[in-house]
Amino acid sequence: MNDKEKICKNCNYFSRHYFIFHDYLRPTESGHCLNTKTHYTKTHRKSSTPACENWQPAENNAEQPERIEKTIRNMAKHLSQILLILKSE
Repeated sequence: MNDKEKICKNCNYFSRHYFIFHDYLRPTESGHCLNTKTHYTKTHRKSSTPACENWQPAENNAEQPERIEKTIRNMAKHLSQILLILKSE
């Protein structure tokens, strides 16, 4: 499948759904369209659904794991600071 194919999973507004299975997050084939122009009755989408007129190519998909890792590391730093505060009280 071509990454530039005009389907929901390749859209910048597609937010995939996940579920927990044996303590792991697993992706589903469903998601939501986050574009505010999409009518609310059409926001629930399958990843293989042909794209609507609001489709935009997903940007920076290759950089997403790095952004997620950076966010998690920042969260860990803040949580350790909160833990220090809680231990001192």
